[in-house]
Amino acid sequence: MNLTYHPLARQEIMAIAVWHNEARPGLGDEFLIELERTLDCIKETPALFPLVYKDQRRAQLKRFRYGVFLEIHEASICIYAVYDLRRSVRTLHARLRQP
Repeated sequence: MNLTYHPLARQEIMAIAVWHNEARPGLGDEFLIELERTLDCIKETPALFPLVYKDQRRAQLKRFRYGVFLEIHEASICIYAVYDLRRSVRTLHARLRQP
């Protein structure tokens, strides 16, 4: 299946990678590699991940405390957010409620 992205999800991914690279050079690149592994798993078996809010599911990165929030559609999988799981989910829920 093809992946599509909420406009803010792409921005979040780049901001997370930059933040990690500033914290330690190369760490942002490691984050992106781990995210790519997770996205590959999502493409292969999207229904494997648990429902967390209505039709949205969450895939958790193994090494980093981030979740990939997604929704399965007929022809694609929409990535709504890549979100720090230590943060409050209130702002995330507002985005997930959008059609």
